Amino acid sequence: DLVVASPVEDYFLYIDDLKNSDKEEAVKITQPNLDALSEDYSVCCQETAFFSLQSCMNHSCSPNAKSFKKDEDRDGQATIIAVRPIRKGEE
Repeated sequence: DLVVASPVEDYFLYIDDLKNSDKEEAVKITQPNLDALSEDYSVCCQETAFFSLQSCMNHSCSPNAKSFKKDEDRDGQATIIAVRPIRKGEE
């Protein structure tokens, strides 16, 4: 079976490892998202799309973000990069 680590779990683990001053600010921003998720956010993706979380993003003819992955990356993750400033509340 193909198993890909949960990018959401990896993100929150990254936040946990930040220095205290950076962590406090990051938690203010991310805690509402963490609170909204069920405990299933940490479950590995099995038999789903490789980037199932990223594929849930809205599609736009004028996108504000794009996915990025180097061909040599074999970690099962992709990065979403903002291509322009994103206003608060904008999808």
